[in-house]
Amino acid sequence: MFGVYAMFGDHYARMCLHTLKKQSYFFLFMFIKRVDLENIRSYRQESITFKSGTTLLTGDIGCGKTTILLALEYALFGILRGKTFPGELLRHNAKKGSVTAVFEIQEKEVIITRSLKRSGTNILQGAGNLSVDGVQEDLVATELKARILRLLGYPDSLLSKSTNLFRYTVYTPQEQVKLILHETVEERKDIIRKIFDIDKYKRVGENSAYYLSNSRERIQRLTGQTDDLKTLKEQMSSQERELASLDLRLPPVIAEFEKLKLNREKTEKSLVHLQKEQDNLRKQDQTVKLLERDLANTLSTSRLVKDQLASLQSKDKTELVIVKPVSVERQGKLKDLFLKLREKRDLLSKLEGQQAAEKTRAQNLSSSIHSLTNCPVCKQDVSDSHKSHIDSQQKEILVSVSKKEEKYYLLRVQLNTKETELRKKEEELYEQGKQFARFQEQQKIREAQEKNIKTLEEKSLVHLKKISEFKESLQGATTLFAKLKEIAIDDAPLKEELQILRSAERVKELALQELTTKKTISTNMYKALLEAIRQKETIQKNIDILSGLRNWMSELFVPLVKTVEKKVLLKVYREFNAYFVKWFAMLVHDDGLLVRLDEDFTPVIEQNGFDTSIANLSGGEKTSLALAYRLALNKVLNDYFSSLHTKGLLILDEPTDGFSSEQVDTLRDVLDQSGVLQLIIVSHEQRLESLADNLLRIEKTNQESVVFTN
Repeated sequence: MFGVYAMFGDHYARMCLHTLKKQSYFFLFMFIKRVDLENIRSYRQESITFKSGTTLLTGDIGCGKTTILLALEYALFGILRGKTFPGELLRHNAKKGSVTAVFEIQEKEVIITRSLKRSGTNILQGAGNLSVDGVQEDLVATELKARILRLLGYPDSLLSKSTNLFRYTVYTPQEQVKLILHETVEERKDIIRKIFDIDKYKRVGENSAYYLSNSRERIQRLTGQTDDLKTLKEQMSSQERELASLDLRLPPVIAEFEKLKLNREKTEKSLVHLQKEQDNLRKQDQTVKLLERDLANTLSTSRLVKDQLASLQSKDKTELVIVKPVSVERQGKLKDLFLKLREKRDLLSKLEGQQAAEKTRAQNLSSSIHSLTNCPVCKQDVSDSHKSHIDSQQKEILVSVSKKEEKYYLLRVQLNTKETELRKKEEELYEQGKQFARFQEQQKIREAQEKNIKTLEEKSLVHLKKISEFKESLQGATTLFAKLKEIAIDDAPLKEELQILRSAERVKELALQELTTKKTISTNMYKALLEAIRQKETIQKNIDILSGLRNWMSELFVPLVKTVEKKVLLKVYREFNAYFVKWFAMLVHDDGLLVRLDEDFTPVIEQNGFDTSIANLSGGEKTSLALAYRLALNKVLNDYFSSLHTKGLLILDEPTDGFSSEQVDTLRDVLDQSGVLQLIIVSHEQRLESLADNLLRIEKTNQESVVFTN
């Protein structure tokens, strides 16, 4: 590189160094390629393309330069509480808007889109999507932010914190660059702790102090709970003596009570046995009476049955005349004969009807033919000979009909005679059926009488057997009754003895209950005292443990945490101070103006051997102080967090406010030493155009911003 400097000069050497760094490391870090804006502040629809090296966003004040940076920050992180407000981003009167950021990181193309929408008087952050190497996901705002933070290599311990490393390592808005210099010492130190993720040491210290204070109060409270431990132990000794005394007094009382109880139970059993014998006596007396009554009833019933049996046997002496039943065959034949007779009568009636009709027709024709002159059909004249011929024919027919009538009359007489004979036979069969029915009825009556006689005979035998059994039972019951009567005695003496035993047992039971109750109460008190002593001894152990832990924390742990924090802060301080002093000296060419950081990271300014305040510096010196502090913090943070993928990216918003031409030229050297691969500068200073590899000019007309590429 010394040869490069000698041959081509300082500017070319820096370009060569920049190119080498790009080729070696660029693919590892974040490289912004494009930012698309839709209805964001003064932009309607704009796409801004970024290249490697230094890109300068230039234009008049208020033309919309800072809007691009705020939009980029919104695309990456969404709404930042207390830092970004949706109402400042969405274009006036626009219902919706969006920001899309395209960048490369670790050789992957990442596209992020976030939206804004107007809902009534409110402007809300809409949903977004993330695309990594063409794989797109729709995510809610919180999920999208977490994914981006991990892509940028932010430590997991910082993901849930409000501290935004991006504003300390990549981009700080112009109005906030000098803000950290004007914080109080403790506020500045807290910011340093948070952004370097070492505020945990302070939290540990605060929590330890709280714990020590709380543990001291707890030890005092617990100590108060163990003040009566000695008294409780004395009470427990007293209860032990009381229990020992009761243990001596109880056995004799229990033995006497058990003896009385045994005698009482024995007397009760004797009385119960006697009462059972008396009950048996009463039952046997009732049994004898019942048997006597049943015997009398059975004898009476037996006599009744004998009388009924004698009556039936006297009625059964008449002889029954046997009658045969009517033959079914005869009944069938008679029925068939009646049927045939009816058929013949019907046939005869039919024939008689035919003959009567033929006779009437012949008579009518014979009488009408004589008065007929013309044929009613053919209208021809009817001759006398023809009339005579027809008349002869009709007379022959009438003679024939008369003969048949005589024959039919004789047949009807025969049929009537036959019917009379059949009616006579029918009556004979009917009378025979009536006689057989009477015979059957008499036979049933006779069978019922025989059955009753048999039943009465059986009843008579049963009654005789019962009488015999009753006599035997009565004899046995009478004998047993006589024996029980001899055994049964008066139970009054036993009852009196039992009453005396029960009274004595009750007195002894009350004495035993009194001693048992005393022992139960004493035992419960002993157990309660034992449990209270155990709890208080446990509390005493806890006091010892808490005291030991408190001593360990106050004497060892807390000092150790403070030592670790100091060492970490000291390491950060050394690097931070070195860069800060070096870059301020490069930006301000005044040997009489020196700066350094004190142990609280507060800039200490010395001018001509005397300490002075920031307020006494010129505008360019204040800007140089803030920029040196900002770049030093950026450098140390990037070195501290090795996982960050934004190390090669730096965005400066109006970094040269109040700078002289010489300071502008020196800024290039400072930026080269910061190791930046992609630098984006926002400024209205035309003098910075000499530093830029790429120039984006922004113009605003009629409240609408447009980006031009030179």
